[in-house]
Amino acid sequence: MLTDYKISSVVLRAGQLTVRVRFYEGAITTEDEPDPFTHRMVPVTRYRRQRLLRETAYDLPEMDDARLQVTLNGILATDGDRDPITEQRDG
Repeated sequence: MLTDYKISSVVLRAGQLTVRVRFYEGAITTEDEPDPFTHRMVPVTRYRRQRLLRETAYDLPEMDDARLQVTLNGILATDGDRDPITEQRDG
């Protein structure tokens, strides 16, 4: 299985970030989906979330988006049972 995260909220108060993050489990699958132009069903391969693992709040020092992404990628990498999706692998 693969894991990914999605930021659900960010609050900045006095130089401190409180970031709520949802961690999900999923897999890369191929399923038929409607083509937006032809409206025909076509096979589409992509990552699909299958379940919410947890939602956690982190108190972090104020940082830019790139540093926040590296920080969250590092947290995601600590899951010993699942691999992060490619887009969230570096951290």
